[in-house]
Amino acid sequence: MDGETKIKRSGKKLGLFAYNILILALVIYSGFIVYRQIKLNYQTNLKIDDFKGEIESTNIQNKNLNNLLVYYQSNTYKELEARKRLGMKKAGETIVIAPENTDKAEEVQEEQSIQNSAKDTTPNYQKWFNLIFQDVELPNFKI
Repeated sequence: MDGETKIKRSGKKLGLFAYNILILALVIYSGFIVYRQIKLNYQTNLKIDDFKGEIESTNIQNKNLNNLLVYYQSNTYKELEARKRLGMKKAGETIVIAPENTDKAEEVQEEQSIQNSAKDTTPNYQKWFNLIFQDVELPNFKI
């Protein structure tokens, strides 16, 4: 009988070992399933946040377009466009057309070119030395 009990015990141990392996496999599989669901949930939340951002920017753009539409339908816009494109005016208003002053632009360009050419090319250390010692000449260093 001693042999039979060993076989029963080894069978029980083998059954217990198989049961433990099965439980471990189920725990690992369940952990994998939970991990996959958490990852999927996280990715879905990221997509939802992206869509919320798109919705917000679309709403802002929609408000801007509505404001433009209201402005384009206003009498102020119509009056400005009639003045600009059609040369219309209000009653009692006089329009003065002044010629462009091209001479002024040329003078400004000449002054700028004179100022650019007259820039001091003295090195900064020489300027400081002249400021501090005024009339004393600094020996010419090559840097």
